[in-house]
Amino acid sequence: MSDAGRFWVAARMPLLIAIVAMIAAGLVATSLLMPPRRRATDLPGITTADAGNGDGLIVTSVKSGGAADRAGISVGDGIVGIDGERITSRAAALRLDAQHDTAPIIDMQVTHNHAIRHVTLKQGED
Repeated sequence: MSDAGRFWVAARMPLLIAIVAMIAAGLVATSLLMPPRRRATDLPGITTADAGNGDGLIVTSVKSGGAADRAGISVGDGIVGIDGERITSRAAALRLDAQHDTAPIIDMQVTHNHAIRHVTLKQGED
């Protein structure tokens, strides 16, 4: 084998590592420069689960003193819409998130004691 052939055989792994490192550095830089996106299932100060039967999400916890708590959202309330879109499940919320680049203001349709009301929350209030 020629000297050039031995060089490329020996240099293949470090070259591959360098390429992977450059790609990873580019991904990190891109994620740092892009503004954060709100995920439809990452609502400020609350956690949710499927309500079942296509009835949206159910609030499973509320951060005490947080924006959702101050807005009157309670454990057991339902979320049937986010930003004007009907929500039937967590999967529907994830699909909605994948389709829309959402703003930091969240307009939710919340059910409590069979009544629906609009609640507006701002990202980062908690």
